[in-house]
Amino acid sequence: MWGLVETLNSMFSYQLWDIVIKLLAAFGTIGVGVAAYRKYSYEKNRQIYERRLNEVYAPLYRIIAMQEKYRKLFTHTSVEEKPILYTKMINKELHKISNGNVIDIYEEIYEVDGILTKKNLLKCLNETNFGLARPELLTIISEYELLIHIQEDWEKRNINDIEEFSEKQLQEIYNDPEIKKIINEEVKVERLLVKEIIDGYRETVKRLGISNEYKSIDSFNV
Repeated sequence: MWGLVETLNSMFSYQLWDIVIKLLAAFGTIGVGVAAYRKYSYEKNRQIYERRLNEVYAPLYRIIAMQEKYRKLFTHTSVEEKPILYTKMINKELHKISNGNVIDIYEEIYEVDGILTKKNLLKCLNETNFGLARPELLTIISEYELLIHIQEDWEKRNINDIEEFSEKQLQEIYNDPEIKKIINEEVKVERLLVKEIIDGYRETVKRLGISNEYKSIDSFNV
């Protein structure tokens, strides 16, 4: 009788340990799977944020950094007053006209685009990988581009050749309620654009574990 009991106990103990070992093996397999998934997910997310940094926010942030350095060096305008800067420069050309023995020399002076241009900004905005951008940035870029086109259309309708007008005449033209409304809205959207570029850049480098302690990141008072 005792022999039978011992045999049963031995069988029960063996089955119990067999179950425990199988359960431990199963939990181990699940643990390895979870760890592998987490690693894959981390690497995948990191790749996405690296692309967001390289294809969206870093190029745009460079433009903001350049214009703020230009602002500090050469202008007295604030970010609140003029969030996006477009620069002009004076170009001078000498022309010679020969009329028989007489050579007439005259100087032509006109404005051309400077270092910071609307064309370059729009080009950079449109080269942004919209699929990786935050929804806020996509919305603001769309609104900004629309406002620029509206302003350009208004100027074509009201100012055929800007060089024909004096500065005083241009001031009177730009006092028109319609263009003032467009420009005021443009400034608001520009302010949102600068803020979103900085916020998006900071969030992305933070997620990548890159130091964002460089002071100039916080120096744009938008």
